[in-house]
Amino acid sequence: MTYFIQGSLSFANILLAVFVLFFAISFLRKTKENKDRNPWLFLLIAVVVFFCIQILKVLELMGHIHLDTYMFYLDSMFIAIVLFTFIFQYNLILSSELIQIKRKEDSKGSLKNLQSELKTVEKIGKKLKKEEKGILTRAQELEKFTKLAEKSASKIKSKPSKKKRK
Repeated sequence: MTYFIQGSLSFANILLAVFVLFFAISFLRKTKENKDRNPWLFLLIAVVVFFCIQILKVLELMGHIHLDTYMFYLDSMFIAIVLFTFIFQYNLILSSELIQIKRKEDSKGSLKNLQSELKTVEKIGKKLKKEEKGILTRAQELEKFTKLAEKSASKIKSKPSKKKRK
């Protein structure tokens, strides 16, 4: 029963290793121009080592080979490659060059946002100037009307009414 469980888990590990292998290869093909993809290369090497270990385990379970003494070294090699991948990625993240690139991308995005907001404010300013001109012309018209009304009122006051003469 234990051989069955070990065999099934080894086959499952082989399928997982194949999936991760195809994923890593497709990612590496899409990022050929990127210089900071070395952790992915180490991941690819680690997956290939893991895949080989799982194949050797399946062959051992079938009785074709005997690797009990060497399996410890293969497992240690796999763990060392994965650890080296994490260390390398950690160093890339901490490097100031990558952080500066991130900041430059963020500042470009915020600059675009500021430019679009400035255009919106300029449009609103133009509308307000048009409305201000309209209000000023209305105020001038009201001022003229007020002067005319005052003149008419003063003329009315200066003329004696006909009722008082009689």
